[in-house]
Amino acid sequence: MPDAVRALADAGFADRLRLGGDTTTASARSVNGGPGMPYLLRRVAPRPAETLGEDLMRRVLTDDPRRAFAADWR
Repeated sequence: MPDAVRALADAGFADRLRLGGDTTTASARSVNGGPGMPYLLRRVAPRPAETLGEDLMRRVLTDDPRRAFAADWR
């Protein structure tokens, strides 16, 4: 995964990258004992941050989703 994220960032897509996890099933949600989104932040994110850098991972996990979800959906 880090190679793909780096390639997309280097190609100019760093402001459009978001990582997520499949939490559509009840067993995948953290409230039901599954890994949920906390798994992405606690277990997955630190590994690519070591190779890609904290700045890029902050953009992917915080800045880009903040901008995307701030859209006026009305």
